[in-house]
Amino acid sequence: MANFVGSINLGSVLCKHCGNLIDTVDTEKVIIYYSDCLQCNKESSEKEEEKTYEY
Repeated sequence: MANFVGSINLGSVLCKHCGNLIDTVDTEKVIIYYSDCLQCNKESSEKEEEKTYEY
């Protein structure tokens, strides 16, 4: 029987707006990073465009 050595990604990257899991990261301890997911980033940029063109 062969020994299997695998790694478990303990780090998580979550969207800071909606809380969805974006990705996992290979870390030595459990850690959570926050970023913007593509959907929230797109919505945010659309709102910025609306603010710029309002008079």
